Amino acid sequence: MRKLPPKYLIAALIIAAVAAAVGLYHRYGSNTRVAFVNYPEYLLAPLMNQELNPAIEATPLRWTETSGEELKNYDMIIFFGMGLNFTEKQQQLLAALKKPLYVTASTRTETALNTLTGRQREEIAAYLGNGGKENFRRMLDYIRYEVDGKRLRAARPQPPKKIERHPFFHISEDDAFKISGVSGLVQKDRPLQGECRDRLPALRQRRRRAGRADRRA
Repeated sequence: MRKLPPKYLIAALIIAAVAAAVGLYHRYGSNTRVAFVNYPEYLLAPLMNQELNPAIEATPLRWTETSGEELKNYDMIIFFGMGLNFTEKQQQLLAALKKPLYVTASTRTETALNTLTGRQREEIAAYLGNGGKENFRRMLDYIRYEVDGKRLRAARPQPPKKIERHPFFHISEDDAFKISGVSGLVQKDRPLQGECRDRLPALRQRRRRAGRADRRA
């Protein structure tokens, strides 16, 4: 058998090495594409309005009766379940997709899909359940690192940040304000913030007027 000249052997080795490097990069270093499907813009837009890992592409997708084929281009798919419907064709497509998929806020059994492991589902649910920009960013890092399995261009993800929620501060029976991002109970010596603080004088005046009207009655 005729031996290959050394230059051809070296060229073959270089081509094999390049092909292996490209394959490794695609598996561990290429971008992670996450589809957020059927999400209302008012929910998703504020969360995406921040600096995210450039190796992660978060893309909102509309969902109609003709949607489905485009999901093949994504590494992780998260559906917003409220108002979500699947046609028979879409159900078949999703069953054959073989992609990490999770439906949040599902209101129907037939749309409550999940192909994540038990641990992954718990973590994703915790990120989404606690909400906020920071948890959204942490969730994307978790998806790249743990779900997509890409460790290049990826920091080790932080766990979900638990957010204390005390949604209502009551001035009177008729006046209540939602306070976002408040940790701990509202205390007497803690100054009110934002809308509560701005409207407090008007509420006090309304309460005094109501008291005077009660006394006249």
